[in-house]
Amino acid sequence: MGGGSSGQPKDWWDKAQIIGSVLGSVLVPIVVVIVGFLVSKSLKQPEMKSAVEQQRVQEAGFLLQVLKPLTSPNAKERQLAIAAIKRALPEDAASILEVVSNTDPSPDVRRVARENFKSMRGAAAGTTKQPTWQPSPAPVPPKPTPTFGEGISGDITYYSNRLPVPGVTVYFQGSFQGQRETTEAGRYRYETINSHRVLDKPLHIVPVKVGVDGNSIGILDAVVALQAANGLLTLNHEQPLACDVDGDGAVTELDAKLILQRSLGSIMQFPVELTCGSNWAFVPTPLFPSENIHANEPALATWNCARGSIVIERPDQGPMYGMDFSAVMFGNCSGSWRPVSTQ
Repeated sequence: MGGGSSGQPKDWWDKAQIIGSVLGSVLVPIVVVIVGFLVSKSLKQPEMKSAVEQQRVQEAGFLLQVLKPLTSPNAKERQLAIAAIKRALPEDAASILEVVSNTDPSPDVRRVARENFKSMRGAAAGTTKQPTWQPSPAPVPPKPTPTFGEGISGDITYYSNRLPVPGVTVYFQGSFQGQRETTEAGRYRYETINSHRVLDKPLHIVPVKVGVDGNSIGILDAVVALQAANGLLTLNHEQPLACDVDGDGAVTELDAKLILQRSLGSIMQFPVELTCGSNWAFVPTPLFPSENIHANEPALATWNCARGSIVIERPDQGPMYGMDFSAVMFGNCSGSWRPVSTQ
């Protein structure tokens, strides 16, 4: 009896050892395989990400080679480039040709681009949204005339189409501190300046905005930058800011390449955004410039960014309305930006 009972635990122990050895021989290889798979997957993820990024860079290089003939000094080559773009970039060709038909210095190239644009527009009528690029700013709608004593106010509109730019934070620095945000109508107003005691010192008005507001940067912007870099297009007052995405103070083919890379997602920020801390610039356009009210233009140079501002030397001397700004998004050379609500 005693011998049988003392042997029972040993039997269970022997069985446990057998079961453990069997499970170990099965489970250990499975665990090793699973761990190996997970480690291999984690190692491959950066490789896959790197491969995708490399592919996007290569795509940007290819697009640059396709678009480059549009800036050739030879008009015949530019005409041939139109046919190549229709084949290589069927989704973007209509918008590109619309720009070329309005901006190329050669009448023959403009004619060929216009004919091809019309044929593509006719083929796509009723199926796709038509390009809306405009070579010059749209007329500025008349502003309501505010009365003196409303505080400090102004409008912020986009440089190419004068559409209102909402969501801009406007900082007041100097004789008093404060901030306001532009409304959906692009308007800001600081109502209570008369309650501040110190109004005999300069006041700086500085707008700041961060955010893309939709898909506003594409191949069309790179085309405009390429044309400008090669002397085929004269940029208006604010356009050089939009095209100078490397922030060196000039528009070159490098800017066009960076815009292509951004449109394809191979880069997420332009160098100028890192320098300025924002992807927007604001050009001051005060309604009543004077000795008391003057504008500080935004300026870009390598590793240097000066924000645009309006300076009021004596805020206690009116009028204080019409402190307007023209907004520019870096990379949006074509001026195609629209508020999200209208896209």
